[in-house]
Amino acid sequence: MKILILADDFLTEGSGGASEIAFDMARGLAKRGEDILFFTTTRNRKEEGEEKISGFRVKKIFSNYDEKWRAYFGVYNFFVLRELKKILKDFKPEIVHAHNIHKNISYAALKASKKAGAKVFVTMHDVMSFCYGKLKTEKYLKTAIKGKPDYRVGFLDNLKIAKKRFNPLRNFLIKRYLKYADKILAVSSALKIALEQNGIDNVEVLYNGIEADKFKKEEKNFELEKKLKELEGKKVVLFGGRLSEAKGIEQIKQAMKKIKERIPEAELAVFGGKIEGAFSFGWVKREKLSKIYERADLVVTPSVCFDSFPTVNLEAMVFQKPVIATIFGGSREAVEDGKTGYVINPFKTDELALKIEIILRDEKMKDEMGKKGGERVKKLFSSKDWIEKIEKIYKEK
Repeated sequence: MKILILADDFLTEGSGGASEIAFDMARGLAKRGEDILFFTTTRNRKEEGEEKISGFRVKKIFSNYDEKWRAYFGVYNFFVLRELKKILKDFKPEIVHAHNIHKNISYAALKASKKAGAKVFVTMHDVMSFCYGKLKTEKYLKTAIKGKPDYRVGFLDNLKIAKKRFNPLRNFLIKRYLKYADKILAVSSALKIALEQNGIDNVEVLYNGIEADKFKKEEKNFELEKKLKELEGKKVVLFGGRLSEAKGIEQIKQAMKKIKERIPEAELAVFGGKIEGAFSFGWVKREKLSKIYERADLVVTPSVCFDSFPTVNLEAMVFQKPVIATIFGGSREAVEDGKTGYVINPFKTDELALKIEIILRDEKMKDEMGKKGGERVKKLFSSKDWIEKIEKIYKEK
C-alpha cells in the first residue's frame, strides 16, 4: 500500500512522544513492505526538502508563524496545504494517516486527503482537538481524583485558557474536518472517553506499540559516559520527556526533597530539559536513552494534567524499571498499581515520596516490579502486534 503519514514534527528537540510514535509507525510499516512517505514541517528553511530515513521518504515543508495565530493556522494552514495537495496528486496514497497536525499541517489536511481519494485515519495523542492546552481544569482534576473524571471542556474553559488567542469557530471547524476521517484512533481508553464527552465520535482505542531495538546503543559516547559516572553510588529516580509544569515538575521536586532527608544518595535525573536541583542529561536522542534507562532505579511520570498515554511509561517497562505514574489520563492502562509500579495522585507529594522510597529501599520488590513490567509490555504493547493491528484497520475500512 502507498501510505502518507502526516505529523507536525519529525524527531526534533522537544517534539514529544507523538513524533516518536509517528516515526515508529512509519518505520514499522516500511519494514512490512509498505510504500511510506512521511510529510512533516520544519521551523528552519534550510531543512526543507526530501530525504530517506529508516527505509522511507521524509518530506519537510517550512512552516513558522506567531503562536498567537495557532487557533487559526492549526485549523487551516494555506501554505502547508498547498504543498500537501501537490504530494497527494503526485504520490496518490491509498491511505493517509495523520498524527499531531494541530499546529502546522492543520486539520483541513483531512478534507484534502479524503478528496484526493485516500482512506483517512487520525491517531489522537492528546486533547488538542477540543482543548486549547493541557486538560487541567478544576472540574476535571476534582472528578478524576474521585475516580469519575469529567473531561468536558466548555466554551468559557477554553476562553480562559486561550485568552486573546481564542478563535470561537476553532472547535466547531475541527469537528467538521474530523468527519472526513474513516476512523479516529485514540492511544488510550481514557482519551477515547474524553473525545466522546467533547462531541468527537467514530473513535477506536489503539495502544501505542514499542520495540526494544529502537534504542540503539552507541559504542562510544564519552560525554554520556562522563555524565553517567557522576551518578555512581546514587539511587536514580528518572523523570523524562517534554518538561513542563503540567508534567509534575514541582510535585517531584517536593517529593525528592523529602526523600533525600531519609535517603541522601537518592538523586533525581531528567532528560528532555532541565529542572532546578536535578541532574540533567538535557535533550537526549533515542540512541542514547538505553544507558540512561539502564542506570535508573525507577521512573516517575507524575503529570498534574490529563496525560493520554505517556511513551516514557512503555520505555521504562522495556528496560524493566518500575514506574510511578499519575492517576490523570491513561497511565493506569499501562502501569499496574502495586505490580509493575504505582499509580498515584501526584498532588499528594507525601504519597509520591513514600512510593519512591518503598521501591528504593527494597531491591527485591524493585526487580520483581521491573520484571513484571517487562513481561507486560511484551504481551500488550509490542510493536509487531501494533503494526499488524494498524494494517488490519486500514483493510477493514
